[in-house]
Amino acid sequence: MKTAELNSLTLTWIRQLVTLCGAKSLGEVS
Repeated sequence: MKTAELNSLTLTWIRQLVTLCGAKSLGEVS
């Protein structure tokens, strides 16, 4: 696997994780 592809997948995964955590915390606050 190329490094660029791995970095892209990692960024996508982290972004989804942050979005989920953000939605979860927003749901708890409101």
